[in-house]
Amino acid sequence: YGNKEKERLGPYSFGDMKCLWEEGSINQKTRCWAQGMDGWRPLEQIAQLKWSLMATGNGLMNESEMTTLILNMLVQICSFYPSRDGDAIVRPVPRCKRMLTDSVCLPHLVQLFLTFDPYLVEKLAVLLFDIVEDNPVLPRLFTSGVFFFILMYTGSNVLPIAKFLNYAHLKQSFRPDDNPTSDIMQMSILGQILPEAMVHFLENYGPEKFSEVFLGEFDTPETIWGSEMRRTMIGKIAAHLADFSPRLQSNTRSIYQYCAIPAIRYPQLENELFCNSYYLRHLCDVVRFPNWPIRDPIKLLKDVLEEWKREVEKTAPAMTIEDAYSTLELSTGTGGHEEAKVRKAYFKLAQKYHPDKNPDGREIFEAVNKAYEFLCSKSQFQSGPDPQRIVLLLRTQSILFQRYKDELKEYKYSGYPMLIKTIQLETHDDQLFSKAAPLLSAAAELSFHTMNCSALNAEELRRENGLEVLQEAYARCVAVVNINSKQGDRAVDIATHITRCYRVAA
Repeated sequence: YGNKEKERLGPYSFGDMKCLWEEGSINQKTRCWAQGMDGWRPLEQIAQLKWSLMATGNGLMNESEMTTLILNMLVQICSFYPSRDGDAIVRPVPRCKRMLTDSVCLPHLVQLFLTFDPYLVEKLAVLLFDIVEDNPVLPRLFTSGVFFFILMYTGSNVLPIAKFLNYAHLKQSFRPDDNPTSDIMQMSILGQILPEAMVHFLENYGPEKFSEVFLGEFDTPETIWGSEMRRTMIGKIAAHLADFSPRLQSNTRSIYQYCAIPAIRYPQLENELFCNSYYLRHLCDVVRFPNWPIRDPIKLLKDVLEEWKREVEKTAPAMTIEDAYSTLELSTGTGGHEEAKVRKAYFKLAQKYHPDKNPDGREIFEAVNKAYEFLCSKSQFQSGPDPQRIVLLLRTQSILFQRYKDELKEYKYSGYPMLIKTIQLETHDDQLFSKAAPLLSAAAELSFHTMNCSALNAEELRRENGLEVLQEAYARCVAVVNINSKQGDRAVDIATHITRCYRVAA
């Protein structure tokens, strides 16, 4: 604040300003400024200070009652001016909705989610859905931070929130992860926040079922989610927002400066592999989940084959975490840094080398952006092929060919080159019978189920010299089978699967 021309004192917190008012150090003519204001203004023209410092007497309403009344009025006004006339989109966008989605108004509107008041959050979700529907501002809505604020809500009345998320999450023009796990994760703004299964569930089953799962405890092939995972998500988002919530309480004109959130990792999903719409570890658990329904087995088979190819071709990323820290001028060799520290370093360097301010800094600016995007992506956790994941992919294919013979018998199996190579590598591995991942057993079983499904597959395997490769594996396993061997031993299982292969191939 300043009482004289060009006087600059502070910054002060809202509590400090109250004390200064009581001391008489500031008055209604004192010029004040805070982040989010377009310039210096007399205290009497700043709503937050005017009504909290200058006003006397008892208010007719408290803040929540006033906000409720205003939101109800806005919902009613917007209902008079729909965005659609039948199937036709109304253009231009109704004026009331243009005003509410203007850059001056929208950031403060979405920040109401941080009140966590159940009634206000529900009303705001309804209003927000109405004003952004078919609105040209929708693709840039994520920059307001609304998806962070809305997912931090801890209440149980989440259906209006789910309806908004279902409508908006695929319509955001953000920069996706360079290594998305699926198309939907590349398009969804929720991909860095929610597990992939939850994003698929929202898209496949709609907001009602999503709300049910979001509030419950689920552990199935299609969904792994619970209250502990929700707490993890809220904690990570709160850490990402850092001091914004306290700043907003002190200065209601504060505007959130958007910054992408690093991909949230859930300990409950550490050893899971998600493909298509299913967690493969659970799908392969035929004891807990026998005959779990698969909506589109052909699509799942294609996706599993693509995931298998990605897995065997997987390499460590070109950039390391240490390289990214070095680019952001953070210390290396001391373990990881807190997210808030990384974000602060990124903002500092991005502002310093932004081409608009520093024409010679374009290369450094791009390097800084690339380093931060790497730390935000799932790429930093990537390593080489994981044998346990490949086993799950092989077993999933066996289940598909076993359960959906009629649907798959018309198609020729395209995975034989990878399958035969896997059998060859495992057959010549000295550690075959002591390895943790039973790759050869899963590969031999898959060979049987593909041939048993269709004569086309048996002929294709023969053309690829697969029978000779199976014979090598058979000889290797039979050589170690003895009178003490029993069902369940790896050599016995492999020999059994290959014997079944011979039976159907004949």
